[in-house]
Formats: sequence, C-alpha cells, structure tokens
Amino acid sequence: MKKKVITSAILTIALALSLLLGATYALFTSVSRNSIDITSGKVSVEAVVDEASIQTKQLDEAYVTGLQHTFGGDVEFDENQVVLNKLVPGDGVKFTVQLTNKSNIAVKYRVSISSVAPEGVERDDSLLLFSGLSFKVNESDFSGIISYKSNWQDLAVTDELENITFEIELPENAGNKYQDLSTSIVLVVEAIQGNAEVTGDEEIIRYNGSAVLNQGGIKLDIPEGIFAPGQVPTVEITKPAAPTNFVVKQDATSPVLVQTLDIKLPGIAEDNEELITVTIPVDKDMPGAVVYYSDGTQLEPMATTSFEIDGKYYIQFTTTHFSEYILFDRPIEARVVSDTLEVYFNAEEALRSATSGDIVYLEKNMTLSEAFVIDKAITLDLGSFALNGDVKLAENVKARMVVRSQTELDKAIVLGFKDIVIGQGLSTTLSVTGSGFTFSSLEEVVFNAAIRMLTINGSNNTIDGLMAKTTLPDSQRFAGEYAIMINGSNNTVKNSVLSMGGTATWGATIYVTGTTADSVTTFSNIRLNEITSASAFRGLLFNGYEGTVIVEDSLITSSAYTINIDGDSSTGKLIVNRTTLKGWTSYSKGYQVEFNDSRFEKGGYHFIAAYSNTTFDNTEFVEDLGFSVRADDIKFVFNNSRYNGESITFENYQDLLPFQDTKYMQSLTVFVDEPTTGYVVDESNKEIRVYDADGLRDALALQMGGLYSGYTIKQMDDIDLNAPIVIG
Repeated sequence: MKKKVITSAILTIALALSLLLGATYALFTSVSRNSIDITSGKVSVEAVVDEASIQTKQLDEAYVTGLQHTFGGDVEFDENQVVLNKLVPGDGVKFTVQLTNKSNIAVKYRVSISSVAPEGVERDDSLLLFSGLSFKVNESDFSGIISYKSNWQDLAVTDELENITFEIELPENAGNKYQDLSTSIVLVVEAIQGNAEVTGDEEIIRYNGSAVLNQGGIKLDIPEGIFAPGQVPTVEITKPAAPTNFVVKQDATSPVLVQTLDIKLPGIAEDNEELITVTIPVDKDMPGAVVYYSDGTQLEPMATTSFEIDGKYYIQFTTTHFSEYILFDRPIEARVVSDTLEVYFNAEEALRSATSGDIVYLEKNMTLSEAFVIDKAITLDLGSFALNGDVKLAENVKARMVVRSQTELDKAIVLGFKDIVIGQGLSTTLSVTGSGFTFSSLEEVVFNAAIRMLTINGSNNTIDGLMAKTTLPDSQRFAGEYAIMINGSNNTVKNSVLSMGGTATWGATIYVTGTTADSVTTFSNIRLNEITSASAFRGLLFNGYEGTVIVEDSLITSSAYTINIDGDSSTGKLIVNRTTLKGWTSYSKGYQVEFNDSRFEKGGYHFIAAYSNTTFDNTEFVEDLGFSVRADDIKFVFNNSRYNGESITFENYQDLLPFQDTKYMQSLTVFVDEPTTGYVVDESNKEIRVYDADGLRDALALQMGGLYSGYTIKQMDDIDLNAPIVIG
C-alpha cells in the first residue's frame, strides 16, 4: 500500500536581493517551521544563516571574512538577515546556510531554489537582473538557473545535513542595463516521513529557456531555442489506462507490456524542430522497447534507446512535439485501420482478421504458417517488408495493394492485384501493360523524381482518387516529360488532383496517345496544376487523337496549355462539360469540339486557338480571353454565352470578342443563339441566313412567292448544292 505524506514543506528560506550601481542589495533569510507531532514521531528540519560564515569582496580582491569588504558599500546582519548596500560590479557575498535534522524518525528531503520577482518589480526585470549574476551553490555554477529542485534524498535520524554555501557576485562586465533592478532568490527545503512514496528527480529551468523537467519520474531535457529567454516551461504528464486512438490486440501466447503517456508542453511552437529528450523509468530491462506516436490512423516509431543506471532501467526517445505516446516492450508487427486503428504483435493474425474496407500495414517481414487466400476487399501495404509463403488473391475480389516501386508493382500483379495504390515514397517510374487496372492513392503523394511517375499501356484502365504533386523547382524537374502517360483506348481519369509534369514545350501532366476511332477517354472531377509552382507546361496533351474525349466537372490550369490536341483527326471529338480552364486551350483540325456550361479564365496564357468547328453553350469568358482562328472555314457557335459578363450576340460578337491572327477571319462563320438547321430572317440586315439544304429551299420558296424580295440569302454552313433542291 502506498504511504501517504503526513506533512508538506516545513521550512522556507527566502533570499531577496536588489542591486547595482547606487542601488540596494538586500539579502535576507527567514525561517518558517511546520512540524507535526504524531505518535509515530516528528519530522523537523531547521535552517539558519551562519553569521560567522559571511564573507564579502570587491573587484580584483579575494573574499575576506566580515561585512565590510565591498567597494564603498556596507553590509549588515540583524536577526538572521544580511543587508548589502551600494554594490558595484565586482562586489560579492559568500555565506553558509546550516541545515539541522531534528527529526526523531527517518525522513526524505530535497532542496529547491528559484528566482522570483519581489513585490512591485516586473518579472522580466527581475529575471534580467538574475540572469546577469554570477551565482554558485556549493561551488556548482547556478548562473542563469531560475528554478532548481534536487533529487529526494534519504535522511536517517542520526544523519547530519550538509550545509549549503551560496556565492553571489555582480560580474565586473555587468552593463548599465542592470541598474535599478531587483530580484529574489527563494530556497525551500521539503521534508517528509521516510516511508512516504515520492516521485521526482532533479529539475532545472534556465533563463535561456532550456530546462530539465520532471514529473512522475519522467524527465524532459529541453534545449535552448524552444522557449524565449525568461519563459518558464511546464510539463503536464498523465498516464491513461489505455491508448485513446487505437486498440491493442494482445498476442495470447506472449502478452505485450504497454505504458501510455499523454505529455503536454504548453507554449511549444508548431514549427519547432529542436529535439527534446524524454526519459522514462521502467521496471525491467527492455532492449526491444519502442515508443510510438499515434494520430489515430498511423503509429510513428520514435528513435528509442534503453539503458541502465545503478540497477535502474530507463527508456529514452526524442521528439519535437508532444501528444500521446505509447511505450511497448517490443515492436508492433502490423496495423489494421478501419473505423478504428488496431495494432498487432502477430502479423499473421492481423492479416487473417482483417475485413473488407480495412487497410493492413505490415511492420516487419512475415512468413505465413499456412496458405492464405485474400477473399475480402482489403488494402494491403507491405511497406518495405516481405510477405512470404503461399498467398493469393481470390477471383473477383476488389482488394488493393500499395506499391512504392516497380518491383512492388510487379509483385502485386503476380499476386493477382488489379487495384493499385501508389504509396508515399515512390521515386521510380511505375509502368503497367494490360487492361482493368485501377490506380489511386491513400494520401497526397509527393513525387520528386525528375522522371515520369506512371505509364499505362492498354485499354479500359482507370485512375481514380490519385492525389500527387511535386515540390521540385523548375530547374530540377524534367523538361519535356509527362507525369502520366496513357497509351490506349477507353481509359478514365477521375476524382484526382495532380500538380506535376514537364515544364518545357512538350511537358504535360497527362499525355494520351494510341486511341482508336471508337474510343471514349473520360476525365471526370479532376484538378490539374492548382499548385502553380508545380504546374506543367500542358495540362492534358493528346497526340493525333481518334475517338471521343470527355472532360467534365474539372479544373485545369497550367503554365501554358490547359487542353492541347496536337495532330489532325477525322473522327475526333472533344466534349467539355462544367469545367473551368485557366490558360491556353488549343485543338487541331478535324475535331468536333463543344464546351458546355464551362468557363475560361486567365492562366499562364489566356487564349483559345481553334483549328476546328467549336460550339460554346452557356459558356463564360472572363479576364479578356483572346480568340484565334487557325484554319479556313471554321464555324463558331455561341449559345447563351458571355464575355466579361456581357452577353454575346450576333450583332456585337465582332466588336466584343478580341480575335487575333485575322488571316482566317474571312472564312469564319459565327452562329449566335440561332438554330444550326433551317433558316433565319434578319430584317435589320435584310438577309436570310440558311444553315442546310432544307433552309435554302424554304428561303428560295419565300422569295419566289414574293416575300423578302431583295433580301440576300446568306449561306451559314456547307450545303451540298449538287443535290437537287425541290421547291413547291
């Protein structure tokens, strides 16, 4: 049973001083006794200043016994109080505090020394003065220490206490910034009955912000630079019965020892990078112990060491921030993440226990004891570890495997995985050939290799939920490369965010080639190059595309092109729905192009370069977007569209839209909010605009019947005039 402490601190000695040029340096002590008489004995420790021990000095001279040896000042002692007046740099005082054990039972005691601000003195001024003193305790340098607590020490009834010698001096190089300041030094001796259970080792707080803190036997070594000068760090440590962020799945054959620590260090900066050392006492030698940090989804092992001092065992780790930490007597073997995080010390048990939707992280090499079929839709992350033994994937099971190299991808394919998760740490190109593959990620992948990230050769493959970026500067990135190359038909990219790709002329985030006339390539809910510092020269790049490209519900920007189709086609279609494009959008000859419910904004460039007929339906053009017609006989259709907020009409489009490269403007045909079949009578311009053979027939019939005589019939589209037109 734990013994309760029957008395608290029984003695306080206060040493208060104020000093410097012309100021008063008052050093006094007072004794307070708090003893409790009980049937089992008495706890009593007394302390007094030994008047005969007082020595003083001045600059460049040794200490001399007596009160009168400072420069121009005077020293007095009255009723256990020493008063020093008019100290200057070089003056000092040395004296002894006598500690006497008057207990009639064994006790434990410790000594505390701290710097506090006297009444009416600002704390910062007090600490500034204290930091400038030369301060020694029992010949040990305490300069700059603003709070100190010793270890608890045992004291027998007959033991005598060691006296404490103080030496306080104003250094000769002390500057004027210390004038008219005051500070206090407080000495506390705590004594408790000897069979009481106590915790707490030596604790030191320095003016420069460094400290050694101790609570419940757990020690923190805090280096200079984390806290501001004069700031007093405090630590709060609790020991929850179990981790709050995960469940420990004990190994039935060999239970693991667990200790949970919730450590808080208020005031530490979020961007702190200085390492703090934490030392934990343990009951036995734990050479394989590991301390982990947990955020609820993963466990991060800390750099952990174990050691012994005087027959006592300790675990030590370093960290830059504090939260909940968990000490295990051996490393975990696997993690399983679903709605909760579970940690296992038997990796095979973790793999066999996982259910659909779980993510299984291997934390060590594992050899299966017997054959295993993955028959649930789990995600398997081997990390850098090996899974040995007879394992395979059941047919039609949508299980996924995390890969970080081509070797791991090849192994996943051998095991039968089609759903591939690209993991953090990838530094090589992943390449796959075949159909039915899906690529995704669990988090944003930072890919900082100056090469392509992914090549997909084949049809009917999908990129779904892939988040990836580069943080390399342009000078270190590949120039004309693509981040992703898709070579084949009927492939899909959706629900993905990518900021990466080559920075020069043919660099792109996604490059598509090898399509067929019946192919449909879809980009849905993608966001390309939102991080402008990581953007590619081109967002989507196509080479000689056949078939249909659909881009919908997306945002595409780049340092130059958003969508770029290079190479002519006879069957190509580009359909863009509900998408924002920021930059230069360009497509070659022979394509059918339409933009529906979409928006063009300024990017690295601000341009539409069209070599093919284009329809803009409910489309916004903002920030003075430029238009360029790059081929003869191009047709533009604007339906319910706006330029800089103004509706585009047939009457204003020539003045409103800034067409460039006017070489092909003479053959450009523009439709605005009109049908593309039949005819329209424009009375203001006295013309009949016809769009097909039926419209031409009807227009001619009107004029032959005497209507709209003298109106010009204007052909708005190609009409096969070789076919007979029957009127009547």
